[in-house]
Amino acid sequence: MNISTDDWPSVDEASLSKSNKSIYCNRKKAVLMRISGSKYSAIQKVTGIARNSLIRLIERCESRDRYGVKVGFKGLIPYKRVKSYTKKSNKGYQGAFKKLIIDYPELKEHIEKLYLGKRVEGVKFRELSLTNIHRSFISLCKKLKLSDSEYPLCTKTKGRESLRQYCKNLSRHNIIDDTHNRVSIDIANDLRAFQDVSSSIEGVLPKSKRPFAIVQIDGHSEDVAFLLSTYNPYSGQALVIYRFWLILAIDVASKKILGYSFSLNSNYRLLDLIYCLINSLTGEELYTVHTDVIGSNLSSCIAFDLIALDNHMSHRSPQLIEKLSRATGATVRLNPGGRPKGNAVVERVFGTLRSKSSDILPSSLGSKHSSPKRCKPDKFARDNEITYEFIKELIEQSISEYNNKWHSSICMSPNNYIKEYSELNILPYRKIKTDAVYDLLNRRLKATIRGKTESQVRPPHINFKRAKYYPTNVELAYCYYGEKVNVIYNLLDLRTLKVYLSNGEELCDFVVENKWSKRHSYYDRELINKLLSTEEIELDAYDYVGSVLAHTKKLNQQKKNVVKKLKQSEIDRAQRTNINKPQKEKTKRTFTYPSFDIFDSL
Repeated sequence: MNISTDDWPSVDEASLSKSNKSIYCNRKKAVLMRISGSKYSAIQKVTGIARNSLIRLIERCESRDRYGVKVGFKGLIPYKRVKSYTKKSNKGYQGAFKKLIIDYPELKEHIEKLYLGKRVEGVKFRELSLTNIHRSFISLCKKLKLSDSEYPLCTKTKGRESLRQYCKNLSRHNIIDDTHNRVSIDIANDLRAFQDVSSSIEGVLPKSKRPFAIVQIDGHSEDVAFLLSTYNPYSGQALVIYRFWLILAIDVASKKILGYSFSLNSNYRLLDLIYCLINSLTGEELYTVHTDVIGSNLSSCIAFDLIALDNHMSHRSPQLIEKLSRATGATVRLNPGGRPKGNAVVERVFGTLRSKSSDILPSSLGSKHSSPKRCKPDKFARDNEITYEFIKELIEQSISEYNNKWHSSICMSPNNYIKEYSELNILPYRKIKTDAVYDLLNRRLKATIRGKTESQVRPPHINFKRAKYYPTNVELAYCYYGEKVNVIYNLLDLRTLKVYLSNGEELCDFVVENKWSKRHSYYDRELINKLLSTEEIELDAYDYVGSVLAHTKKLNQQKKNVVKKLKQSEIDRAQRTNINKPQKEKTKRTFTYPSFDIFDSL
């Protein structure tokens, strides 16, 4: 016979009872004789097993279980059931429950929804107790018009025990879903990740082990006091600021830090997240001191498969999720709040970097339980001249060391891990368009071209954030008074709006009025509008932006929150708004205190 026993699961004969072992060995001898080519008559003479029984035994061994694995020698064990019982007559109740759910598939689907808590068309069914499931099961049986003389309504317990056994088997064969709904979501995710690794085949890496497949992004505050490179003109001292934000993008497989960004604001913005994304996708340093910190040309041509974010408010922008999916082809996943294991890799990296950067500084605030004890951080920040630029350089050096250091989880450094798998040519790289990546800086809104009313006619314009924008082609815009248009603006430069008609046709660019003509970002505009509402400011009709910032410079008591935002605006000013602008050659810079006026260099 053309049958091989190499892939047949074996049996531990020593664990069988005497009688069962005797039967099993006799059957095994008969099957092996037949496979080796012996005749049925010779086999029956030696083992006493007839031809029909031997054929049935071989078919049992060659059959497959529910997981697709051959039964093998297990099919020769006495009283071993290799397939479930199927009811063939209407007598008795044995197999009646299985026949019921085969005849009525809606019953099977309903039980699985309730017990496993599955989602169907966006609606999640609650996981219920057996009593409630049985009550709902009986109710559905009556809706299906099963009579009181039919199973299960004709029995004393109405099929409760059979339902319990069926739910028990559901739990056994759907262990991850059952754990997700009845034990812990984090434990279920760990089981799913383990299954992803163990079920991988040779030459194909699972997503959790393939570089650039899953990327986690998150932000943490660095608890350290530092000097901001802005002097208070009245006190003559640099302002001491507490805390800033560090945003990281981590590759789950290699544990490599692909990109990062810093933020001085009280909470990091959507723009800071975009900085980190552009850094990780294109491999470009946006405002780093060293040119070799990221150092990976692979990122410039690789798109991610999955981007995992937590539930931070800057991550929930529908426009960001849509643009990110379109630019990279990646799936964006928002982890529910209160479940840090969803982004466990990046959370762990933050702890590692903090222990090598902010925690070792004498100006550490010591707000974490593992941080050194706080001891006059303001004084230490001034005495040791711990500046924002110095802390940034320290963190960047820590990131560089982290990416080149040996990791016990992967038994090599992150950079070597990526290099090793790239040389095997098994990474499914996908090209990405850098223009699409920089499109993350653009936002969209709907507006109306104003200027014409029943009593007067003024030049056509668009109102946006307390500023008026006038068209570059005035004659063309005259034809579209009152027209609803689509507007695209750049977060880093609000001086120009690109305007499109509702049918997608480009109208023309709209330029902001003269008093807003100096370059400023979306967040600058929000800050200036807020200051205009709360402070008495002498405005310059030709330099609206400069007069507001000059006023904040002369305040007797500078507000730290405002100063941090102004410093962040200065950093934003150094960023490019699209990929087509020429890059300047990067050189190592010395730490100097720049002028407070962020628009002096424009």
